[in-house]
Amino acid sequence: MNTISVDKGYLLGMMLKGRVDYLIEYRVSVNYAAKKMGVWNDLAMLTIEEDGHAPPIREAIRCLDTKWGRKVIKKVNTILRKIRPEPGYRNIVKEWAVTPGKEKEYWEIYKEQILNIEK
Repeated sequence: MNTISVDKGYLLGMMLKGRVDYLIEYRVSVNYAAKKMGVWNDLAMLTIEEDGHAPPIREAIRCLDTKWGRKVIKKVNTILRKIRPEPGYRNIVKEWAVTPGKEKEYWEIYKEQILNIEK
């Protein structure tokens, strides 16, 4: 079970029932939970910029530091290297991770920091 969907879904449910007034959370986490719950159109989001000049944070996938975990990460990296330049993958990233109004900046950083990764 995905902890993001459980935790954020639970909190979103509480907010929608009026038990929580607001959430401060990463947009990508709320996007995922709200769309999965079918409540995306019931929400209003505001972007809070702590540092307007800070680049987006590059995310990572984690696994146990075992033979099995290293094998999984190797497979994931192989797949990501292949699909990350594809338009379909970019559409998925755009839907979940790109802040509206920041598309140009995001894709410039994506090109520099994601597409140019060799390892």
